[in-house]
Amino acid sequence: MEENKNQEYHFLKEETKKVPTNKKRLCKKLGVIIVFAAIFGAVACLVFCLLKPVIEKRQEERATAISQQQEEEQQVDEPEQIVVQETIEPTIQGYEALQKQLYTIGNMASKSVVEISSVTSEKDWFEDDYESKGQSSGVILDTTGSEVLILTETDMIADANEIQVRFYDDQKASAYLKAYDGSTGVAVLAVDKNDMGENTRSVIAAVKIAQTSSITPGSFVIGIGSPQGDAFSVVAGNVTSSNDKVSFYDKNYRLITTSIEAYPDTRGVLLNVDGEVVGLICQGEENDALRAVSIAELQATLDKLMAGKRPAYLGVEISEITMAVSEGYGLPDGIYIKKVDMESPAAMAGLQVGDIIVKVDGSEVLTETQFEKYMASADPEQKMSITVKRLGSNSQYQDVNCKITLGVAE
Repeated sequence: MEENKNQEYHFLKEETKKVPTNKKRLCKKLGVIIVFAAIFGAVACLVFCLLKPVIEKRQEERATAISQQQEEEQQVDEPEQIVVQETIEPTIQGYEALQKQLYTIGNMASKSVVEISSVTSEKDWFEDDYESKGQSSGVILDTTGSEVLILTETDMIADANEIQVRFYDDQKASAYLKAYDGSTGVAVLAVDKNDMGENTRSVIAAVKIAQTSSITPGSFVIGIGSPQGDAFSVVAGNVTSSNDKVSFYDKNYRLITTSIEAYPDTRGVLLNVDGEVVGLICQGEENDALRAVSIAELQATLDKLMAGKRPAYLGVEISEITMAVSEGYGLPDGIYIKKVDMESPAAMAGLQVGDIIVKVDGSEVLTETQFEKYMASADPEQKMSITVKRLGSNSQYQDVNCKITLGVAE
């Protein structure tokens, strides 16, 4: 038994020898690790190079955002830097200066204004002759050649036996009617330059007509002529509307509405801030807003009147049939006749309210612009063929051709 104990003890005391290291295998593993480390480093470097611009951009955006936030916080934290009086006071002064500048433009343009006096012979209830006098204003359209041409309104000089104008320098001269348009009520007077003094010829000036109508709501305008009833008066304001239209026979005009108060005897023209005429003032009513017809759309009529010619007259009020109206009411495309002057060439030729103009002299005419351009190029006594679509008894539209001889509006 004792012998067995010694044997067990001897077994426990045995030494365990270490397994010898395989250097070849170790070197192989180390090489594999180095290769993978190199690959990982290369991939990491490539990824970093690709992401570097994105990271820098985001850093810049973040820096910008932080900077803006700091500025906003600084503005909020330092309200004492915003001085209300410094922003309001110059605005009030600037508005006053603007008003003075507008009136200066108007006063300078008054050199183109004339006061018109007319004398008309009439008879009273006892058939005795007497003279009635009227006063109005006009503006000088042209000073070239041998005449001074003046724009005014027909009703002030209709049937006048004598017309006299007073210029900006208070000098007077006799005038005569060059031509007029009974539809729009526009007339052009002429004064012989030989009847004017040299000083007057050097003082007066013709107005400038705006080539395009760029007037929109908010635009500043100046009224000259007799916008307050007295010749050479000046008013200023701003445009409140420029999309409305007013209908005359054979043409629709754009209407400019202003913040300026109008009176029953309001007359004259509207100027823009460049001193150019943009509108012909319409006669108003007490406490009414001053309105004017776009002068650009009157230019063709003015050119004829200044040449001593009268515009051709058909005698219909029109309205273009838009796509929405055509689809909504089942109307053919064309120009709807909404009114016919009973003593006009249109009535004589058989045109009726409700007819839809589709052709003029065989050419398709479906818009207001096309129709008005055709009328502007026509002359009185010119023969014209107009094709309309007319609703028949069977509720179907039929083509009707009307032969017309154009006239003049009285």
